[in-house]
Parts: sequence; structure tokens; C-alpha cells
Amino acid sequence: MKTVFLRMLPYAIFLGLSAASPSPLFAAAPASYSATMAKTTDTPRSDIVEGTMWRCTTDICTGADEGQRPSYICRQVMRKFGPVARFTSSKGELTAAELAKCNALK
Repeated sequence: MKTVFLRMLPYAIFLGLSAASPSPLFAAAPASYSATMAKTTDTPRSDIVEGTMWRCTTDICTGADEGQRPSYICRQVMRKFGPVARFTSSKGELTAAELAKCNALK
């Protein structure tokens, strides 16, 4: 009886831990910033903006939304990658006036 218990113990621990942890199937998708660049590029790029890795395809750049102000992050992205045509975050899309301000600061 004791040996059966000892053999089953690792399985019981595994099942208990897996039931207690949130399942990735039900986890929400991570929030991200998305910037559509005004100019396209031929090669994909990546760089760190305010401690977050940003990856760019020909005209779209994305980075994890860490809760910072979208207008601030837009300015930082513009400084690294160039003028931004559209910028969205978990808080919504920047207005035309906010984009103009983003692109005006260097």
C-alpha cells in the first residue's frame, strides 16, 4: 500500500499544481502597442524602446503594452523607427492631433 502511494505521489503533485495554475488556453492575450509606420522598410527590424522589445515588419511595429502612456511610447517609437502614421494600445488609438504631436517631437 505504501509503495503504491509513493509511486502515485508525483502524479498527484503534478495534477494539483496544474489545476492551481491558470491555463494558457484561458489566459487573455497580452496587450500590445502597435505602430503603423509612415515609411516602409525592406528588412525587418527590432530594437528596445523604454525597456520593451519592439519588432517591426515592413510597416508595422509592435511591442508589449507595459501600461505607459501611449503618447509617450509613440514619441519613443518615432525616435527609434521614424514617423508614425497610426498608433494603438490597450487604451485605444491615438487621435490625429496626438499623432501630430508624437511626430513633431524629436
